[in-house]
Amino acid sequence: MKNLKIGLVGTGGMGKVHYENLQQIDGCTVAAVVGHSPRSEAAAKEWGVPCYPTITDMVNACDIDVVDICTPTYMHHDNVMESLALGKNTICEKPVALSVKDAKEMLDDAERRGVQLYIAQVLQFTKEVGFLRDAIKSGEFGKPLDACFERLSACPSWAVGGWLFDEAKSGLLPYDLHIHDLDIIVSLFGKPDGFTFSSCRGEGKSYPEQFRICYDFGGLSVAGEAAWFNAPIPWTARWRVYFENGMMINDGERLTAYQFGHEPRVYDTSDAVMISTGVNVPPCGWYYNELTHFLDCARHNIPSPYVTRGQLFDRYGNSGGDKRKVEREKVKKYFERMGLELPEQIVPDSALLRELQFAHCTHIPYENLDIIRGIPLSLDVDDLYKKVVEEGKGGFCFELNGLFAWLLRELGYGVTEYAARYLRGEKEIPMRRHRVMKVVALDGVWCCDVGIGEVCPRYPVRLIEGVEQAQFDECYRFDTDGDLGWVLMDRHHGEWRRFYSFTTEPQLPQDYDALCLYCEKKPEIPVHQRRDVLPQDRLRAHNARREHIRSLTLARCALKS
Repeated sequence: MKNLKIGLVGTGGMGKVHYENLQQIDGCTVAAVVGHSPRSEAAAKEWGVPCYPTITDMVNACDIDVVDICTPTYMHHDNVMESLALGKNTICEKPVALSVKDAKEMLDDAERRGVQLYIAQVLQFTKEVGFLRDAIKSGEFGKPLDACFERLSACPSWAVGGWLFDEAKSGLLPYDLHIHDLDIIVSLFGKPDGFTFSSCRGEGKSYPEQFRICYDFGGLSVAGEAAWFNAPIPWTARWRVYFENGMMINDGERLTAYQFGHEPRVYDTSDAVMISTGVNVPPCGWYYNELTHFLDCARHNIPSPYVTRGQLFDRYGNSGGDKRKVEREKVKKYFERMGLELPEQIVPDSALLRELQFAHCTHIPYENLDIIRGIPLSLDVDDLYKKVVEEGKGGFCFELNGLFAWLLRELGYGVTEYAARYLRGEKEIPMRRHRVMKVVALDGVWCCDVGIGEVCPRYPVRLIEGVEQAQFDECYRFDTDGDLGWVLMDRHHGEWRRFYSFTTEPQLPQDYDALCLYCEKKPEIPVHQRRDVLPQDRLRAHNARREHIRSLTLARCALKS
């Protein structure tokens, strides 16, 4: 395992928290810091590392692998953009930015450069939130009906007169405290249809001291409260979620589930590693878990599934209630087109991803009728939705995978699209003329493809090198090649053969227009020569293979007996 050299930007409270946790993580070293104050120089001297005035100076001098940004919020945008411009995977403390515009620019730049931006929303890495996430996913207590999240503090007197009380630099309470809870709310329940809020402030105060926000999710109401009270109250961070058949309460010290007919269940939320924070968070393993996860992702240059792009903009953007209702209705109709029912709560994990790809492959046809008839194709998502969902037609790879990518993003998956070379049956290496996608679920990274008109994976294939993955009587694996990148292999009559390959330059939707037009206009391309493959064909083939395997198994059992 490569030892990652970390460049730490900022040596204040959170910078020290990150440093202490990075010291406990195997396979990484804090190699340098960036800072401009005597405090930064003193911290660098204490830690035995050099201190540089800029990220560029640090990266050029120390060959940094990952830049970890722990500066005040108003500096995040410029710090992140400098790090990304140097081609470095970057960790940024919350909040990533103070505006949707800045956040979008940062994420777009990371995607364009093929590097990752990890946003440190630490509650995603707590045992309490993990147990809540599991309860919602499993439906153990039924549907959630109501929830309340609180994050209350005495006014941080240490920061009075500083940047934290300047709205243009910190965003005040919503960005300092409530954003933690809002991140969890959005990751669990999606984007709200709307919200209302109230606030209060004492006479002479230049900032609101308390916010109470109520989010409307249709049949679910979620309240959030954040405060810097002008009173010496103890730090309070707690939540409760009421389900149809029970309640989970995190009182800040323990997590308990209550159900009639059952003894209260107290969850074990202790961390294997406990590290003192030095801030208003007790010793815990939250930051250790978070940074370990980000560094594991950085080693493979893959995004984190815990803070996705869609989740980020659901958190920072306007409520957009009418639009959200329209999008959910569109998603619901897409599910129905695949013979599925849209669940009340979406958990973007591999189980749902498998169900979606199989349903898509067996209900929506790969077909080339428009190409044969000379009807121009459109890759605009609205046009694809109308054709595939509303008109009940199909399409080929650029159409089907484009629309499927839109669906997965709506459901909260991280999706990166690539241009692939279709290798099966080719004597020479062909041009890129296939559309595929990498999908980051909560529990893994997968290659998804619903745009192939022959025997192909009907489930996602895990994007990991050398692991054989059986699907019914077929078997697939990924190899890597210095020129071709990731190569999907399939076993045919006992021999492995190349299926298709792709390198990891992210593609924008408009990047596929020319490739699609080329396939439309070149009669020698296979899509012009094969008949369309109906979903009934795929379903019959799938059932036939299963019956064949069943018959072989029964025959073998009979011989043994």
